[in-house]
Amino acid sequence: MTIKNESTYPYVISKLGMSKDDYIASYTQVEGEYITSDYSRKLSHYIRGSVDAIIIGKNTLLTDKPKLTIRHGIKANQPNKFVLWGNSNKEFDNSLEYYDDFNFITTFKSTSKRVWTFENLDIDLILLALKKDGINSLLLEGGLKLWLNFVDFINKLYIFESPTELKSGLAF
Repeated sequence: MTIKNESTYPYVISKLGMSKDDYIASYTQVEGEYITSDYSRKLSHYIRGSVDAIIIGKNTLLTDKPKLTIRHGIKANQPNKFVLWGNSNKEFDNSLEYYDDFNFITTFKSTSKRVWTFENLDIDLILLALKKDGINSLLLEGGLKLWLNFVDFINKLYIFESPTELKSGLAF
């Protein structure tokens, strides 16, 4: 793996929560149920407080319905929130309206100032645009697909491993 550490990109941090048997999600996971501990979630909020922006993928947004705010009594500036949406218009307008403090990265045009349109989802170009807009640090909080898209740009990786085995689900 070649990591791109140029100062022209934001500093990219990734965090993954995974089970002892290397699953990052259970197919039977109930909303509000987590693989990792309270301590690791609190540490994740500290990490959020250290970055300019957070990015997740469309599937994470639709499945988890995250707030991406800093909680647990941690005082810090709230980071900008981005969703790597892609090229499907399905559920887009509802998500754009509901998540009024999120920015969306797409391949289609929109009249909203919160939609960043790219000809294709070239991560290099997306990171350059984020840097140009003042985003100097970025936290990846999405699933495996998002992680794989950004893997060559990750500067720091946090892995929170649970002592629990899931025995099935989305494997890392």
